[in-house]
Amino acid sequence: WTVTVWDAYGESAMSSPVEFRTGIFEGDEWKGSWIGSDNDSIQYALSGAKWIWLSGRNNGATADGSLPADSTYFRYSFTPKAGKTLKSVNFVFTADDYGVLYANGQTVLSIQNTTDVWKTGNVADITEVMTSGENVIALRVYNATVGYAGLVGRLYVAYTDGTLDIYATDMGSWKASKSAQDGWNDTGFDDSSWKSPDQYVT
Repeated sequence: WTVTVWDAYGESAMSSPVEFRTGIFEGDEWKGSWIGSDNDSIQYALSGAKWIWLSGRNNGATADGSLPADSTYFRYSFTPKAGKTLKSVNFVFTADDYGVLYANGQTVLSIQNTTDVWKTGNVADITEVMTSGENVIALRVYNATVGYAGLVGRLYVAYTDGTLDIYATDMGSWKASKSAQDGWNDTGFDDSSWKSPDQYVT
């Protein structure tokens, strides 16, 4: 930069050019760390999960496009592995047509009944309500009109040691019922009278 001055007679004089610099010039002066979600490295998907439902028709692996407009209650229980610390727990899912997701008795996410909402997947972070003991994921899913119905999802349980467990909707570990009593969506509930889903479509 330069400086120019004028006197009362309009005469001017300019200084010699000089420069100044500001900033960080040495590599070791740069300090920082990567920022972002702790779950950035997890690639969420629904592959391997089954579309499950309780119809009473024992459809098995065959999709039934004439299921009545009603609702089904679902429960899934799991316990984190002993000796490990949870880093994050996320449930990735969608439901045909809509419904409510609970974790350990707390409402986590409500899916509104809008056209084709089931075509959009959901990632629900339920880490904050998890415990080191038994945990329960529960949903009430509504089939709005006569047609296909179901729930499909995968539970991602990440530990601080870098390991990851994935549990998918299936006919063996999930429980289903057409009615529910108080506490159905929480731990400690006796679901021994609940049934396995009778529809489990890939």
